[in-house]
Formats: sequence, structure tokens, C-alpha cells
Amino acid sequence: MTDYCTSWPDRLPSWLGGADWSACCKIHDDFYSANADNLNWFDFIGAHWDLAQCVGGVMGATMFAGLSTFGFLFWVAIKSRAFGKGRG
Repeated sequence: MTDYCTSWPDRLPSWLGGADWSACCKIHDDFYSANADNLNWFDFIGAHWDLAQCVGGVMGATMFAGLSTFGFLFWVAIKSRAFGKGRG
């Protein structure tokens, strides 16, 4: 089983409809992987907005709010790591 939605369920249980947004999370993860060294604030928010639009509804809005608030820490870590490259 994959975990594209890191620290978040990839799908709802079948008794809640079984909605699966793992493909949306994979696109989001792939964007981060491909652009980690070049992300700016607008890319960061845009990636979260695209994920929210892909997932849709209340779950998409919840993901956007959580990622925009707490994902900031991840973004800062990426930027710090990128800034530190070549230093040593």
C-alpha cells in the first residue's frame, strides 16, 4: 500500500464512501520532488491549492488549510537545506 498523502489518509474507509485522493497526493509529492530546490512561496501555496482542487469538497479545503499552515515548516526546511548546499 502506498502513502502518497504523508501523515494523512490516502482514502476514506469504504463505509464512508471510499473516496480515494492518493493520485492527487502523488501529483503534489511529485511536484515537491521535482522542484524542491526552486520553490518559492507562490509555488508552495499553488501546489497546495492544486491539491485542494483535485481532492475537492470539505476534504480538499481541510488539506489546503493544514498544508498552508503546518506545511510551512516543511517549506522552511526545504529552503534551509537548499540554502546550505555548497556550504561546508
